[in-house]
Amino acid sequence: MHKITWMFTLALMIALISPVSALKIVCTNPDFAQIVKEIAEDAEVESLMPSGSDPHTFSVTKEDMLLLESADLIVLTNSELLNFEVKIKEQYGDKTLDFEDYREYGAKLLYFDDYKNLHGYWLYLDNALAIAKAIEDRLEILKPELRDTYRINLKAFEREILSLKEVSGISKERDMRCVAVIPGVTYIMKNAGVDTGAILLEEGSGFVSGKEYSDIQSKLKSSEFKCIVVPASMKDSKAGEIALQLSRDTGKPVVYVKFVSGDSSFLAQHIYNLMQFNIEKAEEKSEDFTLPLIVLAIIEAVIIVWLRLRG
Repeated sequence: MHKITWMFTLALMIALISPVSALKIVCTNPDFAQIVKEIAEDAEVESLMPSGSDPHTFSVTKEDMLLLESADLIVLTNSELLNFEVKIKEQYGDKTLDFEDYREYGAKLLYFDDYKNLHGYWLYLDNALAIAKAIEDRLEILKPELRDTYRINLKAFEREILSLKEVSGISKERDMRCVAVIPGVTYIMKNAGVDTGAILLEEGSGFVSGKEYSDIQSKLKSSEFKCIVVPASMKDSKAGEIALQLSRDTGKPVVYVKFVSGDSSFLAQHIYNLMQFNIEKAEEKSEDFTLPLIVLAIIEAVIIVWLRLRG
């Protein structure tokens, strides 16, 4: 009897001192991983696609399938847009989050240049918050014992988003229209209060017609459009070359923005992008405008501290 009691006590002690296993969350898109980390700071978060990869040509490997199999939660971008996500949803639908889930919390697709844009919608501040809410709701189901922590993290993220929108409002006082080299940057422009006057290339395309180029060139020369916006990751691509040529032809600057990936937080990346739209300074350098990194780091640090103190 004593032996049974001792064994039971030992088993109970082991259970109490053993660390609770962390949730494993896999995002198909590296940008989503940063939003997940804002809410599930205790989770093991991985991305299926490497930063800078083309989601339209990406295919799932056997190693990826093993990773997905081991995940507690799979965060998709939009299975209606990406073919490889369709297969993932078919096989692991019960543990996925998709655009239809984010839409329930307010995510929406916006129109730019008469084009309903599915690309980069998660970069829009309101949509990022909707995604975070959907993630937090699912996390509460998966780990109800951490409900309070998840809710606190979501509230903090919401405060950051609201504060970022206030900071963005400073630039929205200017009436500015620019050229988006691809649809994916339009939501970044929207955050900064910059309207999309034209989209130069379709997603995944490296071709623009002579007529379209001439029309955009004319509007840049007349200052109807103030700049050309390009993802920093595409600087040396065909799209980046076309943007530079437009800049040389018109005297208008190329503004390089970054998607949310790598070690940068969602907050830091948005501040970085917002700083890039200082067009008055950009026009002094014309072809290639990027604020010196040291200056950006100082500005970013000041704003981050200010936002944290407000929380």
